[in-house]
Amino acid sequence: MYERKPGDIIVAAKPRSRWRQPIIALVAILIALVAVELFVTQGHTNIGIYGLFGLAFGFVLQKSGFCMTASFRDLFTTGGGRLARGSIVAIAVAMLGFSILVATGAREPFVLPVGWHTLVGGFLFGLGMVLAGGCATGTLFRVGEGNIQFMFALLGAVLSAPLFLVLLNKVEFAMGKPIWLVDYVGWQGALLLGFAFLGIWFLIVQWNEMRMRSK
Repeated sequence: MYERKPGDIIVAAKPRSRWRQPIIALVAILIALVAVELFVTQGHTNIGIYGLFGLAFGFVLQKSGFCMTASFRDLFTTGGGRLARGSIVAIAVAMLGFSILVATGAREPFVLPVGWHTLVGGFLFGLGMVLAGGCATGTLFRVGEGNIQFMFALLGAVLSAPLFLVLLNKVEFAMGKPIWLVDYVGWQGALLLGFAFLGIWFLIVQWNEMRMRSK
């Protein structure tokens, strides 16, 4: 390690150009738009639309720093509720969007069975998020930022997915019964219960945030 000596001249580092990052971003966007145009002209319109949606989705994620893992972690560490409120809004929009798609016949509803495998899968998923330091969305936009740690996390997710698929195909287990609130209380009742749950969650987040700030 170099030690400074009396009389050493310290030269300030040359500041980076403030235009470099915007220029790189503009070039990347133009390349992406050209790729989308090529997909559309070749008859792959769906892929082009998915590409545009992916660009917009990634931009929103990066600018907001949204991460489901952080939305729960911050409640217990810093007490911050910004990401938790973002999660509530995201779930509310998803509920409305899914209801509209099913009501208009644009998409068929699908309900997965619930059983002990749900608990095991949730535990493994939560453990993976804690070890990786973020959820899937957080991992993706941090990879785009050049974070080495999350590059390895993404690589692990990509490699483990087919391995678990092979494992699950070889393991037989009893599937539980699908539970869909619509079958019991109808669409309106299911939406009301869902929004009521989100409302209670929002109040808990607000209360926790005020409690942590008062300490």
